[in-house]
Amino acid sequence: MIVGTGRGHFPISHSFLVKDEVSALIDTGCGLELLKEIDRTYDIDLIINSHCHPDHSAGNWIFESIPVHAPAMGANSHGRLGPLSMRFFPGKPFAGRWRDWITRTMGFQDKEPSEYFEDGHVFDFGHLRLQDVHTPGHNWPIYEKIDESVDKYSRVMDQRSEAILEMLEKGMTMSDMVKAAPIYGYHPYEPEILSSFESRMIDLHIEEMLESGLLPHKI
Repeated sequence: MIVGTGRGHFPISHSFLVKDEVSALIDTGCGLELLKEIDRTYDIDLIINSHCHPDHSAGNWIFESIPVHAPAMGANSHGRLGPLSMRFFPGKPFAGRWRDWITRTMGFQDKEPSEYFEDGHVFDFGHLRLQDVHTPGHNWPIYEKIDESVDKYSRVMDQRSEAILEMLEKGMTMSDMVKAAPIYGYHPYEPEILSSFESRMIDLHIEEMLESGLLPHKI
């Protein structure tokens, strides 16, 4: 595990280095100086991005001649900040502002993946084999009591849905719910951007509740 600069706190993330017959670096958001040191020290055969978010793919460009493997989901925007910003902020006036912020804070430069993999794909590094498993969300590495951890994660999702349902029953508008921040809790930086993410996550919870029948009709 490559601990990211500043202990991996956003907008930095951790990376993982696989040293085997095939050497691989999983995610390139641990900080540009660390990535340059890794490039100088190890003969990396391939880069793997766990997903397309910039804090996990910002430094792909440092490994100029090394192929990048990325999930097929999000292929139309992976590695390209322009399409990615329009995916996150369709029709929103601050997509450009977000691109500037990502470039400034993460050192992001465009580099498109050379290959895409589907859910269940197995990477064979020699002694070690790694299978891709689609797990939406951000989980810490789990080594024991995995079932309990997954149940706990599921309960958090349920608690958020319950909080949003209570807000809807009180007649709160989307603007009111975003200010209440049931997802993030607060918006410590770039409040407009985080508020947009908050709104999108609330929408996703509402869509899920509609599909499950928890909400009888669109609010």
